[in-house]
Amino acid sequence: MSFDGVSPNDTPDRATPLGTSTTADITVWITNNAIGGADNASNYFVFRSAPMSGTFIFRGCFAPPLTGMTASLWKVKDAKQELPPVATQASAPDGPKSACLTFDQTVLEPGTVYLFGLTATGGAGLYSL
Repeated sequence: MSFDGVSPNDTPDRATPLGTSTTADITVWITNNAIGGADNASNYFVFRSAPMSGTFIFRGCFAPPLTGMTASLWKVKDAKQELPPVATQASAPDGPKSACLTFDQTVLEPGTVYLFGLTATGGAGLYSL
């Protein structure tokens, strides 16, 4: 599933809608989405899982001026994200000049709406798979 950001998607209520997955397992690919800085610290995406259970896999890489990223996945009920998140993963603090974030093997419930969010630290930059 391609997670291309459609701005503005910097708050959960303005998440980029991605539709319903046609496969049980969702592997995310991203190409040069902008994130970071005071005006765009986060990107959010909303999707519905397939009618069967599967797994959610995200791998994204970034380089300076971005210094870190955190990814979270929430269930959505009645158009609101449910707390706490289903899963959260952060890149290693003070990592190398470029780093990757792996969000792996989170089990998705069938036919469920999910919100996926990425938050960056540092300056404005790009992230890709």
